[in-house]
Amino acid sequence: MKKSAVFLASVLFLALGVSFAYHEYNGALYCNTTCADCISALNNGSYSTVYLNSSLSSASGSCINNPTSFSNKVFDCQGNWIYGGTTGYGVYASSRGNVTALNCGINGFRDGVRFRTTSNCLISNFTIFNTTYDGVHLYYFANSTFSNNTVYNNSHEGITFDYSTDSYIENNTIYETAQQCIEIGGSHRNSISYNILHDCVESAIDFHSGVNVPSQNNSILNNTIYNVPDGLTVLNVDSGSPTGNVFFNNTISTISRHGCGSLSYWQWGRDIWMYGDKVGSCNNLFVDNIGSGGLPIYYSNESVSWSNLEASMVFLCNADDSTLTNVTVDSGSEYSNGIIVYYSENVTITDSESSGNAYGFLLHQSENVTIANSTAAGNKLMDFDVGHSIAWDTDPNHCNHVIENLTGSEGYPIYFYNEPVELSGITASEIFLCAAHYSNITNVTLVPSSTIPNNGLYLEHTNYATVSSSTAHGTRYGFFVGEYSNHTNVSGNLAYDNECYSFVAASSEYDNFENNTGHSSLMGFSINVWYNDNLYFGNTAYNNDFQGVYICAWNSVFANNTAYNNKGDGFEMYWADYNIVENNTAYNNGYGFSQPSSIDPWDSTWIGYPAYNGSGFKLYYTTGATMAHNKFYNNLLYQLSLPYSTGTLVYDNILNATDSGIPIYCDSSDNYLNTSLSCGEGNHSIVGGNCSGGNWYSNYTGTDEDDDGIGETNFFAFGMTDYLPLVQALSPSPDEDGGSDAGDYECFTSSDCGDCEACRSHECALPGGACLSDSDCEAGYTCVSCECIAPECTRDSDCGDGHVCKDYECVEVYYEPGCTSASGCGECEECLDGGCVLPGDACLSDSGCTGAGETCVSCECVPPECVYDSDCQEDEECSSYICVSVEEGQSPPQAPEGGTLGGSNKPEGAQEVPGSEGGEGGDGAGEREGQGVLPASSIPDQIYNLLFSAESGRADAGEEGETRLSLSAAGWLFALAIGGAILYLAMKNFLPGSRKAEE
Repeated sequence: MKKSAVFLASVLFLALGVSFAYHEYNGALYCNTTCADCISALNNGSYSTVYLNSSLSSASGSCINNPTSFSNKVFDCQGNWIYGGTTGYGVYASSRGNVTALNCGINGFRDGVRFRTTSNCLISNFTIFNTTYDGVHLYYFANSTFSNNTVYNNSHEGITFDYSTDSYIENNTIYETAQQCIEIGGSHRNSISYNILHDCVESAIDFHSGVNVPSQNNSILNNTIYNVPDGLTVLNVDSGSPTGNVFFNNTISTISRHGCGSLSYWQWGRDIWMYGDKVGSCNNLFVDNIGSGGLPIYYSNESVSWSNLEASMVFLCNADDSTLTNVTVDSGSEYSNGIIVYYSENVTITDSESSGNAYGFLLHQSENVTIANSTAAGNKLMDFDVGHSIAWDTDPNHCNHVIENLTGSEGYPIYFYNEPVELSGITASEIFLCAAHYSNITNVTLVPSSTIPNNGLYLEHTNYATVSSSTAHGTRYGFFVGEYSNHTNVSGNLAYDNECYSFVAASSEYDNFENNTGHSSLMGFSINVWYNDNLYFGNTAYNNDFQGVYICAWNSVFANNTAYNNKGDGFEMYWADYNIVENNTAYNNGYGFSQPSSIDPWDSTWIGYPAYNGSGFKLYYTTGATMAHNKFYNNLLYQLSLPYSTGTLVYDNILNATDSGIPIYCDSSDNYLNTSLSCGEGNHSIVGGNCSGGNWYSNYTGTDEDDDGIGETNFFAFGMTDYLPLVQALSPSPDEDGGSDAGDYECFTSSDCGDCEACRSHECALPGGACLSDSDCEAGYTCVSCECIAPECTRDSDCGDGHVCKDYECVEVYYEPGCTSASGCGECEECLDGGCVLPGDACLSDSGCTGAGETCVSCECVPPECVYDSDCQEDEECSSYICVSVEEGQSPPQAPEGGTLGGSNKPEGAQEVPGSEGGEGGDGAGEREGQGVLPASSIPDQIYNLLFSAESGRADAGEEGETRLSLSAAGWLFALAIGGAILYLAMKNFLPGSRKAEE
């Protein structure tokens, strides 16, 4: 009876379709119902293998969610799928070891597979796609393997591989990810090999900067990479650079998915690249890699001398003192790579060509590079660049290059200057000013490649430059005022049909953009300076594919600019605080993008659809702006929108919406729609009313009973209130040309009037305090930009020392000098500070010389031949500053060059002493009588010169020195001989024993 009951119960369970969550078969467990059932099976300590017998679904959160007993287990999906939503993980293991996961399909989830702090694991034969973040996240993945998997269609990285060691990522296929195929951070001694990586939006393999530990000693081997913007990239981190990594035998083919500035900043098309500004990135090794176009990549981080090469890329990284000769770089049809010089000094490149690449020559953070007799033509971005795309390069030494005879696109020259230059009336492929302060560029024409838009006119680290009356057509960036180029004046230029922006200002201040026109490009003007005190006046942007004007500048003035017929906003001001926006006009903007079939502009969610919608002027995340006297009409959606902006003062503007648009939008009440009420002369509103205060709105329904131009009822919009809305009997409706049908008025707004004039009661008049010429100002004042400017001075006391006030200007006091040049002075003198002076080392006579024996010759003190006997040779002695022979004494002393002996070389004005015999004074003729010596004429010359020498006696002050004759060495010997003979005779005759004594 009991057996029958058990049998009947079993039959009943089967009939009802009830089964256990998992079951055992042949030594393993099988789960096939829910994620929780599989977790229970994996937690069963009696079995080491669990098979998934059918597909699972997890509506939210994780499925295989880190089972407690996941260590030392095999989980085999047998090709079944695990479906998830947008959160959680398909298979998750944390702080586990020896986990083997096989043969699973993962669809959905935040991350398809996430292993964190695991070791000795194997993940193989997975297909992972459609995740909302990473396909796979391996974090502290040690001594493990991820192999033979397919990962695609992920919203972030394909594989994030952080802080992992001694592991293998091999034989995987990864594609169609929103960022990197594989991102590596803080990982060491891993092998990434034999993977196929393609169609990732950013890099294929990226050593990333998002961690605090640089990756070291990894091997990147035998991977196939194609259809990505960057192949192998190395990013720097604050704590150091990835080093010691080896990239070997990879095949790379990038694509030219080149963005424009912030729209897609990283997409440059390079097979290998270093990001960031640390030379330590160069301490990696790239060997035997094949790049775009099927040619080898040449990379070196030490000095090399390469010649006669054909390459897809040449990359010198910290390779000082290198030379390249007759090198050709061509990436094929992909516009990738180029010749890259990165953190290198004293590099010389001659007779080389880099054409059809992303860059021709890119010199990044390098110094003293010479490029001569070379060609860079038809490169996608720029034929030549010093790394302007890397912001915050504060070192002007990176401009110290020599570029000679470099030919660019269409055979036109590339001009590079790092000192002031005047250029006018020329045609160029590219002009690059780098630390070329005070340069003046006018009336030049930029000619890009005929096949692709590239190049432009660039300024880096160049202050006080002027660019005027020039044209850039079909370039990449028309006129680019780059980092640290302050006080630049860009005026009267035309740029159109450019790939990115017609005019760019980046990271500079005190710049002036005036009366330029940019049209039919991606964007007319990109003012992304992040700095203060710039002026943008009278510029026009129209028919651009994005915004007409994008503005990110602080404390600047935007006045009298016009934006119309742009597909996005007319003007967008983003994170740009405390600017003044006056007298601008924006109309017919926002009609270029595809719009939904029906919209409700009063629905604030529309502000983000499309991302760049049709506002006349949009202030986005902006504080403290003042917007006055502007005209915004017939723009698709909002005439003026203030999303996420506060403290904005908006008054005296025309906000005229037509069709489905609305005048104004804001999501904060912390903005102001009117200033104080002002009436009377000089206070007319923008629509000609007798009073001003608020704005004119096309949907305002109030009335003006007292005819003062101000409505009697307030205007409300999105929590804001205009207490002084403007009213005009003839509403300012624009006609097809952007004008007004408000009657036969001379003007409707001040922009309808001439320079300096304002529209008052529909008539153009000069406002109080304004001027057209100096005659409109007080005496001494000058008219500059419609303002009367005070004179420099009105009295002498307004000026500094040495200056007086003359014609309202301080001028230096002029004193008549005693001389103006040396020609007005005496012999040997020079003119100094208006007076004749004798230079410190000059002389007029011998007395002006201080050295012993020196004589004055041609205004210079000439030293004597000798002063001491030691100055002469061994057989000579110094006599009267001349070396004479001791033994022979063959000739009389010779006077030094330009002088005489015997006292004839006298100070100027000294009296000549006649010769002793009445003849003309010759050498020695100036001797005085009565000196106790015979005249030279009484002794044969040769004997005389042998026995006597002349020397100058000391002269008292004001007297000429005497010339005395003294015995020479021979004379002394002769005298001693005579004396000895006399003594001998005396002794012989008078001493005892002599004959004389005997007598």
